[in-house]
Amino acid sequence: MKSVFKFIFDWMFITNYRYTFLKNKNPEFKVIVFTSFIFTNFIIFCVNLTFISFEIKAIKPYWFVIVWMLMYLINYIYYFNLNKKNDINVLPKKNDVFLLYIIFFLSAFLNFYTYYYLIEHINN
Repeated sequence: MKSVFKFIFDWMFITNYRYTFLKNKNPEFKVIVFTSFIFTNFIIFCVNLTFISFEIKAIKPYWFVIVWMLMYLINYIYYFNLNKKNDINVLPKKNDVFLLYIIFFLSAFLNFYTYYYLIEHINN
């Protein structure tokens, strides 16, 4: 039962990952590739379109932004604090870890802005 919940959590919060190597800069540094990122984005996109198509005006756009912030916060905590370090296997080189942080938060910000813009302007 625990593995079923872990599978659902991994799929919903974009933690179903595989590893690739950055051969140009540091071959030993493993980068997380989000394999279910597009599926999770598609689900949230469908939820947004459903609210808009039924013209549910009680749902304000910032609620979707808050949901995305919570999802990414949980995802961040799961990756860098709760998950086993040998599963992620990020070597403690400051530049590479800093690059991973930048990519992570940039993707989070772009998702926030995309869905906020979608809900604000799709009916106009």
